[in-house]
Amino acid sequence: MRGNLTQAELRDFFVALHGLAWEAEKTTQSHYEKYFTIEKSTGPLEIYPDFDATGSARIWETGTGRVFNSYTERGMKVGNNRVEFSVKVDRDSLNDGRFGAVNNLAIKMGEGMKVFKNWACFDTFNRGHLPVEALYLPDGKPLFSEQHDVLGTVKTGSAAYQPNYIPGTKTPWYLVVTKQLGMKPGILQQRDPLEYVGFTNPADPSVFNDNAYVLGMTERYGVHGMSWQCIGRSEQDLTPQNVEILYNLMTGTENRFGVAMMREPDILLVPRVLATTARHVLEDEYVFSGGVITAENPKWLKSLLTLDVVPYLSNTKLTA
Repeated sequence: MRGNLTQAELRDFFVALHGLAWEAEKTTQSHYEKYFTIEKSTGPLEIYPDFDATGSARIWETGTGRVFNSYTERGMKVGNNRVEFSVKVDRDSLNDGRFGAVNNLAIKMGEGMKVFKNWACFDTFNRGHLPVEALYLPDGKPLFSEQHDVLGTVKTGSAAYQPNYIPGTKTPWYLVVTKQLGMKPGILQQRDPLEYVGFTNPADPSVFNDNAYVLGMTERYGVHGMSWQCIGRSEQDLTPQNVEILYNLMTGTENRFGVAMMREPDILLVPRVLATTARHVLEDEYVFSGGVITAENPKWLKSLLTLDVVPYLSNTKLTA
């Protein structure tokens, strides 16, 4: 195409850009789907029940009948945020034939929307230990806590609080339960679907006043921690022994009636900086220290845990 583009040529080009942006968003990997329950939101915020506030199966006692459980004791509010990625394209750059650069802008826009959603989800884990009220679960604790409230168990001798967090100073890593029906560590509530908009008409203010076409994508959703029983975090060295400690901590979780919840982790989740160490933990036959064999590697780790390396996890313990 030579000279100024006709309206028909512009329309066809921007339709193609629309397709590029959508395809880029669609094909960028969604790391979060394994760890976040996706729910439809119908308002500015949603209130989710405390799933641990329900009871347990019991023997039917003659004369008392059924004991009804509900989710009404405590709730958790999750708000929605609008996310956008916008670009401005100089009108003259298109008339001068710089179509490749504009195509790349559309691709970056689509990729950027998915990358930000990934980051928003996993930042829930990065910051899940912080005492920030907006991040609290229904028990009034962060996602990762040494004292999760189980509402006072009726089983004699059971602990009043249960941990899913081993604090320290090392790079955080996680054990996650992903095969528990209906339960995931986090929730992603979708309010408004992904939308593509553009101002490309010569009469549009941006074109008329600034000699620029404006393109953008927008989406509205909320992200929050959900089930602390389905994820554990350690800030100790990533070793087979420490993995076993966190694993046993999580499998020992009980509900408020002292009944084992049988949450068995199946994923070792780590940031990129721990990828090599994690592979050694799961695959090596022996544990080495300074080039010397110090212990036999527990074979059950490899049989029960699958490694997942996620680039959106922080390499350091966040403090704010």
